Amino acid sequence: MFTGLIEATATLESLETDSGRTTLSLATDLIDKLAIGDSIAINGVCLTAAAFDSNTVQFHLLNQTLHCTNLGALKVGDRVNVERPMIFGERLHGHLVSGHIDSTSSVLSIGEDGADHIVEIELPENLAALAVEKGSVAVDGISLTIAALDRDAFRVCITPYTWTHTNMCGYARGCIVNLEMDMVGKYVMRRNDLESQP
Repeated sequence: MFTGLIEATATLESLETDSGRTTLSLATDLIDKLAIGDSIAINGVCLTAAAFDSNTVQFHLLNQTLHCTNLGALKVGDRVNVERPMIFGERLHGHLVSGHIDSTSSVLSIGEDGADHIVEIELPENLAALAVEKGSVAVDGISLTIAALDRDAFRVCITPYTWTHTNMCGYARGCIVNLEMDMVGKYVMRRNDLESQP
């Protein structure tokens, strides 16, 4: 379980597939704080640290992960967001994030409002019922608030700190991001679906 507060970014060193096995290798300043078997959110995707060398940590990517997230499209040198799991009993500064991506989506536009950045993201039709104005959403693992909501898009306002300390500063129109909708909303929607069945 994560909070959506990014601890650090990492740089993609390699993304290799051999005999059907895909390995993601990242260089990060958190390397000394990680251990084999740790759950770590990379761009909001919960992965397990599988191996280390002196400078990098490696993860095995499931075929489903490659299909459902933006990790398979990464290029060497790309910056990704990193968060270690939350510690229960401490303050929850973001919101509950599972690390299970609901969908990928596209950045539609990037604008500015004073020192803030405004990012507009396409809202997939199958997730529209889970998007609530002023509600929570995780974009590439970053805990954000939906500032404005349309039928097929939403906008988030990004503080200067978040912009410079996450991979968002590298966003451009058309780039693909991971979305995880609010966990509580998903359970409520599922309950309503079950109750409406005959």
